[in-house]
Amino acid sequence: MTADLRFFEGTIIGPHERPIAWDVTLPAGEKPAPLIIFSHGFKGFKDWGAWTLMARAIARRGWGVLKFNFSFDGTTPDAPEDFADLEAFGRNTISAEVADLHFITAAVREHRFPWTVDVNTEKIVLMGHSRGGGVTLVAFNEAPHVRAAIALASISHFRRWDDNTLNEWQQKGVLYIENARTGQQMPLYYSLAEDIIQHQERFDLARHLPGNDRPLLILHGKEDPTVPYTEGLQIFEWAPNGILCLHPTANHTFGAKHPWPLPTLPAPLQWAVDHIHYFLSTALDKPAIAE
Repeated sequence: MTADLRFFEGTIIGPHERPIAWDVTLPAGEKPAPLIIFSHGFKGFKDWGAWTLMARAIARRGWGVLKFNFSFDGTTPDAPEDFADLEAFGRNTISAEVADLHFITAAVREHRFPWTVDVNTEKIVLMGHSRGGGVTLVAFNEAPHVRAAIALASISHFRRWDDNTLNEWQQKGVLYIENARTGQQMPLYYSLAEDIIQHQERFDLARHLPGNDRPLLILHGKEDPTVPYTEGLQIFEWAPNGILCLHPTANHTFGAKHPWPLPTLPAPLQWAVDHIHYFLSTALDKPAIAE
């Protein structure tokens, strides 16, 4: 960590009585820093790829960045970059991730972390990647005190399976997906689908985003093979105060991979950081909504 930044890390017991690993990068200035809370994506974790470099690059622009692992993401505090708990991964749901994000946001606002004395808790922004982007948008709609949101290659809907797959999944109770990086066969229990079906109204971004006029930045790569950029277009169409920026060649992770071996960001992710900085420098003039 360079001298112009401060770094803290730890764990906190979350709403499901499971540990949530977190880290925060803060600028070294004397004034309390506004804070971005970052949610990782499916088959991701807070230390994936170049996310830490991204956090440092944003912090050098004057913003704190809090990253955390969802409590059912399959990592453990002892193995934060490995899917050492596949049973937890299989039991994960969208509701659980939204609850984790609300919990972390509340913990910041209630100063349950010692470093929050150096954070402006009236200027909190949520940011998420991929499925974490969808979770971020659900939480953004439900948290009027959050000032703005940033969606990185975000999904626009949570049902990602056709009817035949859902029927087979329901009959077997579990669906296995391969992690291309590790070769692991990762379970998804049908409770994930049940959660999405049961809470389809709550998770319906097309229904709720039109009523949310707070600033929203949507960043997507036009060469994204995992979540097509057309989903970014959908989010933009629903958001009254949305800004859409499309990178002409970026993939789903804006050029990053895990592990990321270089000391600098890939060019598409640097592009994203530059757009985030400009957005944050202009988006927070409007006061937060009173609770």
